[in-house]
Amino acid sequence: MERLELKTVKRESTSKGAKKEMRRKGFIPAVVYGKEIDNTLLAVDWKELFQALNTSAGSNVLIDLIMEDNDQKRKETVMVREVQKHPLKDFYLHVDFIGISLKDKVEVKVPIYFNGEPKGSKEGGVPSIQLREVMVESLPTAIPEYLEVDVSDLDIGESLNIGDLMVPEGVEILDDPEETIITVVVPTEEPVAEEEEELEEELEEAAEGEEAPEEDEGEEEA
Repeated sequence: MERLELKTVKRESTSKGAKKEMRRKGFIPAVVYGKEIDNTLLAVDWKELFQALNTSAGSNVLIDLIMEDNDQKRKETVMVREVQKHPLKDFYLHVDFIGISLKDKVEVKVPIYFNGEPKGSKEGGVPSIQLREVMVESLPTAIPEYLEVDVSDLDIGESLNIGDLMVPEGVEILDDPEETIITVVVPTEEPVAEEEEELEEELEEAAEGEEAPEEDEGEEEA
């Protein structure tokens, strides 16, 4: 599991103006809390946070926060609990960290990696993915980056369930093992709506109506 260090700056004010000024300087307001950590207001460099959240571990990355307390530096191992993003612009507004113990199991969502191409695809079947991630429980250092499943043998009409996922030792899936994650379906043609059929008939009749006068005029000239 990916593990990174992230420097922090202690902040005092929670006002909107103070947060805005912080972001202008390149810092993201943050808070860290946990069983053995008092709620602490912090700020982190947005570039470092972006790098931390864009490793192969994704949002499950383990982070060692470097915190200053009474002129002394200390480390707190945390995970990201929540990231608030701007609804329109691509940047972070706020991040919540939660302190963890490397000896205690945690519950996190892990993405599913679909390996191979279903053989039913060669016969016109279409893979339909029902789930892209599952909830697992494991020690923080044992969290897998993804859970893999081989879909190569899937034929049309066949499916795979959560119970078919390859799970490493020490990791437990908490979701229903019978829940479908992928199935290969037969593509269906959408029926032409009655309105479209009626419109086509009207266009055909109109075209025939436009041709008729030309024939009449030709007969008169003859």
